[in-house]
Amino acid sequence: MKIVMSIRNLADTSGVERVVANLASAFCDIGHEVEIACYYKDELNRISTFPIDERVTISYIYPHADNHYHDKGLKKIFWKWFRHLIVNLRINAKYKHADIFIESDFFLLFPYFKRKNMKYIRIIHVEIAKWKKKNNLFDRVVVLSTSEYKKWQAKANNITKIFNFINMPFDTQLPKISSNTLSKIDNPYANIAELLHAKQILLQHNLQEHNEAVESIQGKNCKIIAVGQMYSNQKGFPRMVSAYSKIAKEFPYCMLEITGKGDKESPMNGQIKELGMQDFIKLKPFTTNIESVYLQGDIYVMTSYYEGLPMALIEAMSYGLPVVAYDIATIRDCFSTNPILKDGIAYHKNGILVPEGNEELLCRALRELISNEAMRLEMGRQSLILARDRFSREVIMQEWQQLLETLTR
Repeated sequence: MKIVMSIRNLADTSGVERVVANLASAFCDIGHEVEIACYYKDELNRISTFPIDERVTISYIYPHADNHYHDKGLKKIFWKWFRHLIVNLRINAKYKHADIFIESDFFLLFPYFKRKNMKYIRIIHVEIAKWKKKNNLFDRVVVLSTSEYKKWQAKANNITKIFNFINMPFDTQLPKISSNTLSKIDNPYANIAELLHAKQILLQHNLQEHNEAVESIQGKNCKIIAVGQMYSNQKGFPRMVSAYSKIAKEFPYCMLEITGKGDKESPMNGQIKELGMQDFIKLKPFTTNIESVYLQGDIYVMTSYYEGLPMALIEAMSYGLPVVAYDIATIRDCFSTNPILKDGIAYHKNGILVPEGNEELLCRALRELISNEAMRLEMGRQSLILARDRFSREVIMQEWQQLLETLTR
């Protein structure tokens, strides 16, 4: 069938763009014809930040940059009140050939008028505070977490939960690499030694491909990493910096490295300097070679205030990293079931969940993982297993295919 997926601008660098690109490729793999419809062209004429499968067509709903931010007066009022209807009619006229239209933008399309032979799906990528009745216009609304599904299932009968998937690097890349080398990898899921061996091979290959070297910070041999955009306070990076500054000097061999992009970076650099943490906390620029970041990390930490489904955290799991995070509801899908509760902290097989906003307990969790190498390595292996069993492409695309078949019967 023909599937059209919408996105505001593929050249943006949030997780949604990567999710759409990956999902489009996965739809192609299971036999569908896929088009990504960008609402606007990029102001710098960039096509996409992330690689796009050559089988995927890219088109533009509006063949110019988003200029509505500059609207004034009646024009601004008109667009505010009628944009959903205008967008609906334009999409129906432009994509007559589509069997499925998947809306990934944040509330730009509502299908007041539906084409007879087209089904409309909305993916809600973020945690929402209010269910809009207009969501019921869609044939199906996909949410990304169990907590969001439970929160809104009583509001509508068109809601379903499908996690975003991640590509498992040890399943997709490693066999190709090891077949061209003398190194043999039996099963990186089976034990820590095999996992560490697999990581080393994957890292060496990655650095050779990108003509990079292993980053060495003098005197540091344990790296805590975090990844995310800095355009807003969503990721809670300032409170991450504040928490780590409380324990950093206990571990002179350890470093916190935050990789991201955005206008909040400068204030955070000031915060790091004010705390005297320049030797312990580093901000790194956004990179499309995010694989090398994960492969050179030892612990992944997340202090977000809210998430839809935390893709960076799940990607870290797919590289065998243990995770430490504040317990916001939508993050719980990323942790194993039946944790051991001790002193207010939930110890899961693959990481540690700390009560939201409790800096003291976050410090305690990080202190324990930094100090206990055996614990963090085994938790990292369990992260890898959980990522494969719950978030792999094979598992998630079966659910998507079932949904598409149900809608088009």
